[in-house]
Amino acid sequence: AQSLQNRSFDWSSDIEERLFNNRVLFLKRLIIFLATNNVLFTDNDNSSELLVWPYPLASLLCHGGRLLLRLHDVQPLEFINFL
Repeated sequence: AQSLQNRSFDWSSDIEERLFNNRVLFLKRLIIFLATNNVLFTDNDNSSELLVWPYPLASLLCHGGRLLLRLHDVQPLEFINFL
């Protein structure tokens, strides 16, 4: 049996490969951003009392919830361009 590590994936087109690579890079930059900044949360609606996120970073992205990002001293467009 041939090892899967030695097999290359056959993309249906160059565009599909490029789109996949762009998605992977987007997620990598998002994860780096979340890992290097304070992730805070609140259990109360419209509360300004924020607590440090006590769970693993992956749990932010894997339960179908939403992330609300509050940027300080960063323009939203600048952040979107980074991602």
